Amino acid sequence: MPGARLLGVIPDIKDDPTDASRPESVIRDFPASVLAESHRQFAAAFRRVREDSEASTVLFVGGMPGAGTTSVVANLAAIAAAAGRRVALIDGNLRRPRVAEVFGLDPSEAGLGDVIMGEARVADVVNTTPEGIKVLTAGTQKNRHFERLDSENLRKVIRDLGDSVDVIFVDGPPVVVASEAMGMADQVDATVLVIRAYSE
Repeated sequence: MPGARLLGVIPDIKDDPTDASRPESVIRDFPASVLAESHRQFAAAFRRVREDSEASTVLFVGGMPGAGTTSVVANLAAIAAAAGRRVALIDGNLRRPRVAEVFGLDPSEAGLGDVIMGEARVADVVNTTPEGIKVLTAGTQKNRHFERLDSENLRKVIRDLGDSVDVIFVDGPPVVVASEAMGMADQVDATVLVIRAYSE
């Protein structure tokens, strides 16, 4: 991809010789695994680029569904929190949200969609994990209107979160099948594309 910078390569969990499972939480649950170390290597490269560009809000998107975006962003948030950074993670994939499941939160509770619809305030729906990660889930099913992410709504949510954290990661939808991903990219400082090698 012309102009793109490779920040890291993370193997498939089936290629990890340790007993790691659940790729979304290897930093927390399998810290000695090959997969966890690969995430740490990526995090180190990512941190340098992010700090050099002074990006405090970063959108993560996949090329196609199942690229592993949620796994990458969840582990990256865990690494940042372990390093003492105040980090927030927003589930911006209102079509197929997974952040609540990964962090053991109730997916039916109010979250991003409800804030965007004006039915909740960010301060009232943000959860804090035991590791110190502030998590904003996708929200209730009836308020997951992904079309609203094309406007300034995500930027307003980020602004509300910004005072209490150092960095905000957004788990976004795959760009090939979700048109709102491009509008979301305009509302953050930087975007990371997660792709499956040799398959997309």
